[in-house]
Amino acid sequence: MVDEESFDKEKFRNKFHEKICKQVDRWSADYEVANDFTDWIKAIQKADIVELGSEDPWTDNKDLIQVRRMTAKELESQVDLPESKHEYEDTLDVIKLPLPMPIDKRSPAPQFLFVRPDEYALFKCFTKHDWCILTGNLGISKSWFQWKFILFCYRLDLFDKFSPFKEKLLGGLKSEDKKSAEQEQVISSETFIPKLIVRTEAGSKSLYFFVGLDADVLFVKHDIDMLDCITDENTTILWEPRESSTQVYYSCVNARIIATVPPNKDLIHEFKKEAKMFFMPCPSELQIRLMGQIYRRFATQLRNCPSDAVIHERVHNFGPFIRTALCWSSDQLERFINNRQEEIGGIDPTKLKSRIEITDPATGKCLSDRSVLIVVHRNSTSPFLGYTAEHYEFS
Repeated sequence: MVDEESFDKEKFRNKFHEKICKQVDRWSADYEVANDFTDWIKAIQKADIVELGSEDPWTDNKDLIQVRRMTAKELESQVDLPESKHEYEDTLDVIKLPLPMPIDKRSPAPQFLFVRPDEYALFKCFTKHDWCILTGNLGISKSWFQWKFILFCYRLDLFDKFSPFKEKLLGGLKSEDKKSAEQEQVISSETFIPKLIVRTEAGSKSLYFFVGLDADVLFVKHDIDMLDCITDENTTILWEPRESSTQVYYSCVNARIIATVPPNKDLIHEFKKEAKMFFMPCPSELQIRLMGQIYRRFATQLRNCPSDAVIHERVHNFGPFIRTALCWSSDQLERFINNRQEEIGGIDPTKLKSRIEITDPATGKCLSDRSVLIVVHRNSTSPFLGYTAEHYEFS
């Protein structure tokens, strides 16, 4: 028998879905069901979560979300093991989804997500603030975090099982084997989990995910100034700029916003006056090498995935950037070196200590994230765990 409270929640969800669909129908330029994303998200909703041990094989199973926590012990090569600066750099959760993500076909391994402890922490931060900006060095998987955000919202039980936090987002008695759909979701009053996630590309092309509902994902085309008409206070907008120079739109928007952008970009010039800035730290060398290990086995679209030794060398020479270490060609790496040498020519890095001197130096040469690493000093006693304070090192 369905209790009265559960019935009321289901009734509200259905009315909410109906309301949003009517708003989309009225205010958007065009929309349709995104069948590929619908299949992908429904598989995630229904799948069982299985934690794999180091010796357990990956399987092709549409009914499972497989998670393996990898450490230095699982590196193919035990040569040149990197030193850790923080315990968050010691592990990498590799998640094999029930179905590949129906996104950019150039993605090396679309059925896998790599989750660092920092990303669990950032997700927790974003549930506690309304307008946020996520930035950090180029090529460290900031845009991919949006898909992890969607996964965690649909599967809070997965977040609770693998996050580094003792406190859980789901209340009540928690069974390791139950799916979130079978659990009563009692969310902390300070924690906001959206009923609708709108992942938008520069405010014009958007995917609508109805969290907690057995509902189709919608692909919606709309004018940017319609965002306030086709979202509400139960929504989180994930803003992805792509190659557009369009500024983040927030006028009259009641939804929460997480804008994922590179640093020092004009497209957040106005929005950053209203939003809180969060900084994603670079992955550790160990985490990048573990990603490379998965790529070498499963990345069918990636030509000549570098060996573990080459990844170690690239991180040492170019910095802890996923893109440069795992994906770039020799020509791209050569341009990177030339641009960085030109950028830092005539500058003494030891004399640049403050943020202003680095991002707007008196020399007139603004140092980019080719030369400067954005660093996070993690702090468990800080309201946002240290991710809102910016620090720098030279790469």
